[in-house]
Amino acid sequence: MHGSQLDLQEDDRRIPESSLKSAKLVPTRYDEERIIPDVISESSFYENETASNLLNDRVDKIWNGGHLSGWDVPNWCVFDFKQPVRITEIAFRNCGDVTHDAKLINLDTSDNPSGPWRTISTFQTKEGITAWQLFSCSGVSRYWRLDVIERYTRYQVYLSGIRFKTSTEMGRFEHLSSVEKEFLRRSKRRDLYPNERVGVIEVENVAELGQLTALNFIEWIIENPTGVIGLPTGKTPELFIKWLRYYRENWNKDEVQKELLTFGIGLENKDDLKAFPTTSELRFIQLDEFFPISPAQHNSFLGYIRKYYLSTLQIKEENCLLMDFTKLPIFQKNDMHKVFPNDKVDITLKDRKAKNSLEALQKQALAEVDEFCKNYEQQVKKMGGYGFFLGGIGHDGHIAFNFRGCDPKLGTRLVVLNYETSAQSAGDFGGITNTRNKAAVTVGLNTIVHNKKAKIVIMAAGEKKAKRVKEAIMLPMHRLRPSSVLHDLPGARFYLTSGASIYLTDRRTEDIALACEKKTISEKIIFHTICKLAINLKKRVVELTAQDFLADSQAFPIYCYWTKQSKPISELTGNVEKFLIRLIERGVSLPANVRILHTSPHHDDIMLAYHEIMNFLFKYDTNYFTYVTSGFNSCPDKYIIRVLRRLNLKSDEDVKYYLESLLEDGYENEAEETEYKSEEKQDEEEPANSNSSSTIPVESMQNGGKPEPVPEESMIISNAEEAPIHWSQKTKKMSLERILDIFKRGYNLQRDSLVDEAETLLVLRRMKQVYGITKVDRFKSIIKYHLNEYFPSKLVGQQDNEKVKFFKGLVRESEVDRMWALNGINPKTNVFHLRSKFYTGEYFQPLPDQKKDAQPMFDLYQQLQPDLVTVAFDPEGTGPDTHYKVLQIVAQALRMAKTEKANLKPKIWGYRNVWHRFQICDSSIAIPVSAKSMTEMHKVFLASFGCQKQAEFPSPEYDGPFSVLSQRFHIQQQKELKILLGAEYFDTHWNKKIKNADGFILLKEMEVDQFLEHADDLRSKIEIHKQL
Repeated sequence: MHGSQLDLQEDDRRIPESSLKSAKLVPTRYDEERIIPDVISESSFYENETASNLLNDRVDKIWNGGHLSGWDVPNWCVFDFKQPVRITEIAFRNCGDVTHDAKLINLDTSDNPSGPWRTISTFQTKEGITAWQLFSCSGVSRYWRLDVIERYTRYQVYLSGIRFKTSTEMGRFEHLSSVEKEFLRRSKRRDLYPNERVGVIEVENVAELGQLTALNFIEWIIENPTGVIGLPTGKTPELFIKWLRYYRENWNKDEVQKELLTFGIGLENKDDLKAFPTTSELRFIQLDEFFPISPAQHNSFLGYIRKYYLSTLQIKEENCLLMDFTKLPIFQKNDMHKVFPNDKVDITLKDRKAKNSLEALQKQALAEVDEFCKNYEQQVKKMGGYGFFLGGIGHDGHIAFNFRGCDPKLGTRLVVLNYETSAQSAGDFGGITNTRNKAAVTVGLNTIVHNKKAKIVIMAAGEKKAKRVKEAIMLPMHRLRPSSVLHDLPGARFYLTSGASIYLTDRRTEDIALACEKKTISEKIIFHTICKLAINLKKRVVELTAQDFLADSQAFPIYCYWTKQSKPISELTGNVEKFLIRLIERGVSLPANVRILHTSPHHDDIMLAYHEIMNFLFKYDTNYFTYVTSGFNSCPDKYIIRVLRRLNLKSDEDVKYYLESLLEDGYENEAEETEYKSEEKQDEEEPANSNSSSTIPVESMQNGGKPEPVPEESMIISNAEEAPIHWSQKTKKMSLERILDIFKRGYNLQRDSLVDEAETLLVLRRMKQVYGITKVDRFKSIIKYHLNEYFPSKLVGQQDNEKVKFFKGLVRESEVDRMWALNGINPKTNVFHLRSKFYTGEYFQPLPDQKKDAQPMFDLYQQLQPDLVTVAFDPEGTGPDTHYKVLQIVAQALRMAKTEKANLKPKIWGYRNVWHRFQICDSSIAIPVSAKSMTEMHKVFLASFGCQKQAEFPSPEYDGPFSVLSQRFHIQQQKELKILLGAEYFDTHWNKKIKNADGFILLKEMEVDQFLEHADDLRSKIEIHKQL
């Protein structure tokens, strides 16, 4: 249902004064502006009781919707306003006898008087009253249809009146394409909101976002077969590309043809449906590119464009304006990677003299790229600028590489990446070391908006982009908001998922108002709105006044909804306070004597989310950990090089301690090596060049993944005590247990040398395992090969071969081995590494497979029989990212358990960490934590996660280790709770953990069915992947 209903009596003067005229015909200014339509067709009528009677103001004149045609026939009538009109309110008047009263009414629009019709809104009227019933709606059309789809009885409908609030002000609607109009209609949104300065089309999810963008692009190229286009690179346009390919390959299928018609494609010209539109004559202008870079590199935007756009659209390269820097004269004569070691550019060379021959070459290259940019800009202008521009929005609000603060008047130029963009690009270049202050060439904002008639679309998905989206759409034009340059352009649009639009206040106000009017508003939304109001006002929840509610646009409808029930507002704020107190008290009542399976997409997700509470769980519960991906993407070359260089291969002492001792430990690794070789016996002579992969089970997955019994003397000792070592100090054997004990002692004694020693041994141990090393000389040669040949020869950001990926994944696994060893957790029995197959490191990773990905998780459920399962619980399916996929693996394994009647019904704890933060009212448990425990988490993180210690893949929000950002989130949640409940609640609380809390960890507890419902909802949003 969409719309609002007010039960208004005939003598209620509010109708004529505020919107529609009443049955008393009181003159209003609205009556002078009102456009009265003609009834041009109707389903049926009886004698002179036609639909035209609806347009008079006489209660005794009705429309009898179908007496002679039968009682059960459709009742509808069509209105022609002679011109397109916007309708924002509509009022109906039933006859009031219940027997003939309308119950559900659709309001439909069409471009033609005979259809096809699209439903704009559906209204439910009250029976037994003759008063005007008023509803809100939003739409623009010339032809409108009133369709009574349900009556209170099977008798035909009697209606005695209808009124429309109309306007000829088209707003942005007249600039919308047919595809955009259809998606706007489906969204139940308006095309124009008071506080939005640019057009917005909102969709439910990323699948619809890709479809909207692809269909709008197709619609545009049908009209502009030789037009000029610019399309984005990276992960944002994944579904746009997949939808394009889907429509190209399936264009002539009946279901696709019908779908295209519903979006208005082919309605006016049937020839448009004959074949996928011709795209070979389109002209393509590249948006940006890193500098220097070769198109052959994996992370080159030009390589991406050739692979995904020019091939898909079959565009001729001679029609393209591309950024291929290998064609610069200097790079025709010199290797660009030698001219710019590490691919870094010192842009100050533009304004100073070269100090040596290398800088002279660099200075020449900078002069040539400046000339390239100048010519590029001229060519863009010569082509008339972009006709269709599609882009994303960066973490700092940038479009292309036009960063926050850039001059909007500038054109194509060389720029240096700011921190946010460097962090965002780090994953494609092997770490932020390779992207910090990296250079790039970009078209300017002035270039993008050169053609004032261009179709310019910015697409954004997920809550992580929501703040930048709000700034771009709602705040005034300013150079700190690059995308605000689009405000004055009629062809500019933002295509957003519901998550990306959460901070667009008019839409949130509309949602809350409609839910209140329909009495469907949830307690969670009410509580969230009130908490947000209290935090903004810095007031305790129970101190909020009626005036506070009435002065806030989103709290106002909640106040009206509540007080109409004759309840005091203090009762509502009291309910919120009780909810918050229960959250906190639940946080000091954690479960005991249960089996917990902690699931983690990446190796540091669990500790960054709730490491501070693990001491309690370790003490009173049985804990198992499963890491779903191998995580090799987060192991930078720089880390491996740093660790390997600690070893002096010329030192007999180092060789004996690090290499020979590991080779002596051959018992437990013998099976591992055999299994690895059984899958790939080739490449033994040159293991580093292997392109093969392996799924070898290591410690945690031996014996089919079942926990193995470990002799008591080899168990890892507790962090709380210093026990003697249980093996001979004289032995050469360097077992896993011994290495972990070295790490534990180093951590407890705060001796970095011991921590580094253990780290080096663990990395070398994994290298030995991957390459099947049995001799010292081969060990040395493999180490030298990596240090002197493999890593130095890699281009920046180049993907590793499969064997090195496997090696890096095992290194990541060793990090959690040593982290949990501090708490006495044995990695052989309690830690499981699933290494899901969807995790490939490609731009567009596949979705999880039930057999390859979910079955191992289901097997683990059956083996462990957990009472509680934890899962990374992100707020929205923001795309095919790792957290979302792992959630679906966890959920699918639970579905399999239900199907096979495995009698498995654990509680589910949803957690979030540095990527997404819970709103307080989205959680069900608030666990108080101390500064000491947060500091301990930070220390453990730095000691255990060597790959992340130097923050090579940081958040765009913070330049540093994730552990610091995690602490900030916990502290921020404590500050908010302190505002909501007041400082006195904490200062005087009898529980010391609550009284002395320095932060709070928020979790969401769910039953299995509740969790599966959420997972199904997210899955349904990207179900289209199956057909793509």
